[in-house]
Amino acid sequence: MISSYRLTLLFALSVDLMFFLVMVGTFMAGRGIQQAYPGHTLLPDKAFALPPILWINTALLLLSIITMEKARQPLFSEIEVMEEWLGMGRPAARRSLPWLTLTCMLGLLFLAGQWMAWTQLKAEGVRYATSINSHFFFLLTETESLHIGLGITALACSVAGLFLLRKVLWRQILIDCTAWYWQAMGVLWLGLFAFLVFGL
Repeated sequence: MISSYRLTLLFALSVDLMFFLVMVGTFMAGRGIQQAYPGHTLLPDKAFALPPILWINTALLLLSIITMEKARQPLFSEIEVMEEWLGMGRPAARRSLPWLTLTCMLGLLFLAGQWMAWTQLKAEGVRYATSINSHFFFLLTETESLHIGLGITALACSVAGLFLLRKVLWRQILIDCTAWYWQAMGVLWLGLFAFLVFGL
């Protein structure tokens, strides 16, 4: 049963990846058109320095991938699940909770860092319409931040599910799907950040 949920989630994540690849491809095509026809451009091709806080944001998100895996592991530990089946409480939920909470906090810090980066750029006069590079930067980072926000919502549901869902299987599915989504978004951000550093 868990494998079927994983396949469904994998399909959704692959569609999400295609969406971001289309965004990057559109940006590269737009940049190519601007270079070929410089007189017919809507936005100038003007470079700007990425805010240094993006490096901290990336580190926070990579750390949250580890904490999410730490939250997932107890629910798939045979000993801890066996203790629950024997009526000895919910040891797996108790061990997962701190890691889930920490993952959620790291995600919120990432969003706060993104907000600080946007604020810093706007204070420097860099906005959506400043250049094609800034337009792409804001579009890409805001879309990724929206996805991280959805991940934080899933984390909050997972915390509630640890205590509200009675069956171990449902808790395993909930945490497993949340972990896959969160870790995929972390790896995706790493790729997008590398593109922002070397591609803009």
